[in-house]
Amino acid sequence: MTGKEMAKTLGLDDPVLSKGSHTLFDDKDYDILKLMPKVKIPKFVAEYIEYCKRDIPHSPSRIGVGSAMQPEYMCVCMPDEIERWLTDNDQGTNAKHEELFARAWLDGYEIQQEEN
Repeated sequence: MTGKEMAKTLGLDDPVLSKGSHTLFDDKDYDILKLMPKVKIPKFVAEYIEYCKRDIPHSPSRIGVGSAMQPEYMCVCMPDEIERWLTDNDQGTNAKHEELFARAWLDGYEIQQEEN
């Protein structure tokens, strides 16, 4: 997506904004994922995401994000720690963890530093 396309999407009237020697919303292509901050998730969640996304030779498909978050479908490979992280909290925390999981899956992530 070019900068001008981003400006149009954001509803900006003036698609060229300058600050010093930098021009935003020009005709250059931008990788929007590089502009967005990555979510931070625990290491065990990152490992599970990578496990699910791996390519398996001679397999019809890899595990999708929807199936990866459903313990009833993935009971064989979903570690108990992941199931607890996604489901054993109050409703608000469960929703937050589901969103973090999906955003990490789709947009990338950083490993959350463990608290000592």
